[in-house]
Amino acid sequence: MPEDRSLDEFSTAGATDTAADDAAADDAAADTVDAADDAEDSADTAGDDDAVPDLDAVAPAEATYDVSPDGADCAVCGATATRRWRDDPGYVCADCKEW
Repeated sequence: MPEDRSLDEFSTAGATDTAADDAAADDAAADTVDAADDAEDSADTAGDDDAVPDLDAVAPAEATYDVSPDGADCAVCGATATRRWRDDPGYVCADCKEW
């Protein structure tokens, strides 16, 4: 199994990659054209497009993976494992995880 990596390694915040900047500019231009087309298509529909979503109504994220350096019991077989994944009965070892 490959080593775990931090999500920070994949972050583009503060990156100075000009190819990524060019792609972002192209995407923004395409979004502007799409937005204009969508505005024309939905001009006859009523709705509040400026409404702010209720962030309290969003369910918080749940961890799908657990690392216990001293080991923890698998919810299915009871074996001690340092790495466990969330499954229906709880956190389970790699052998019990339904991939």
